[in-house]
Amino acid sequence: MIDWYSDFSAAFGDFPRTYLVVDTETTGLDVRVDLPLQIGCLLIRDGGLELQGVHLLNWYAHAGICPRWLSARLERVRTSLNASGKPYRFTRELLETEGKNPDRVLAAFLSLCRQHAASGGFFVGHNFLRFDRPLLEATFRNHLQENWRFPENAIFDSGLLAKAKLLRVSPHYGETLADYQWRVAQMRLPRGESWSLEACAERLPPDRNIKRAEMHDALYDCWVSWQVLEAHREKR
Repeated sequence: MIDWYSDFSAAFGDFPRTYLVVDTETTGLDVRVDLPLQIGCLLIRDGGLELQGVHLLNWYAHAGICPRWLSARLERVRTSLNASGKPYRFTRELLETEGKNPDRVLAAFLSLCRQHAASGGFFVGHNFLRFDRPLLEATFRNHLQENWRFPENAIFDSGLLAKAKLLRVSPHYGETLADYQWRVAQMRLPRGESWSLEACAERLPPDRNIKRAEMHDALYDCWVSWQVLEAHREKR
């Protein structure tokens, strides 16, 4: 049997002990046009939680966004998630009463990510490489006119790594971390297997006390993604 963690660490080193966990809740799954409604992040330093933050973005107050389009996107996601038994709490009322100016939130978050990347920091997220990353980059371009990109070889995608472990896929000689994760992304799991955040959470030890009803909140999903990545390290 392949010792997945040994092969992984031989190619790329141990999982980092310091990294920024990022998650978004969004208006949909189209990374070209959909928007982040909530951005959460955790700064993990030397294996422990140092800082955490989460912000709602009130796109209804943004002159460049059509309120009717936004409401239609919210309802579409709500219908889809509710049909599969998943919660979706984002409403126009919530965004207008608790949301902040999107451009200010995005500018502050971009500054944080830039500083973290410039210091050689790593980023962690579940399906971050394929979804949150391109969605955030498109939002930076479209609304801040900033063409900044997350460094792909500094991303440890807890979801794709869970998938790689389930498939027992080892890195190829000379393969970069990004190329390895993109290769895993193209593979298919056997029927009945899943690398979704919910499925990964169910495989965590009971003492992690994951509350499924609290998932689909950006900050809570950051915490779950953190636990999933660390579980990969612990199980080796």
